[in-house]
Amino acid sequence: MDEIDIEIAKILTNDARISFRKIAKQVGISTKKVIRIYKKLKKNVLPHATITLDLKKIGFLGQAIFLIKISHKNKLEQIFEGIIQVPNIIVAITSFGAFEIFAVSPFKNFEEIWKLNEEISKIEGVKEIAILFDEPFNEWPLNLYSHLL
Repeated sequence: MDEIDIEIAKILTNDARISFRKIAKQVGISTKKVIRIYKKLKKNVLPHATITLDLKKIGFLGQAIFLIKISHKNKLEQIFEGIIQVPNIIVAITSFGAFEIFAVSPFKNFEEIWKLNEEISKIEGVKEIAILFDEPFNEWPLNLYSHLL
């Protein structure tokens, strides 16, 4: 990839709906060349385009972060599988330290949190749950890799 390819990839990772003409103007090349580069990038570098949501704008008040301790580390995979089956869990990560699993769910009201807490508690092997609260993500899914370009 050359500098122009990287610049076009940066533009597209921040706005996948931008027109080829606007990209051409920003980069200083022809629209036809942008289309050619886009086709090459789509094959090798940018195989998927996604829609991002502003969770606040669709009614979510915040996100609940569930920090989960488990009773037996040898059942981590089985417990994790149970957690990712819980509706509205949008992120789940196994970790090291005081808590073995970290799970995130946006919420519209506190009743949803209590229901999620109850569902997670019912999973065999869940020992303890701590809940933290934060603002909802401004963009979901997160654009984690655009800064790498």
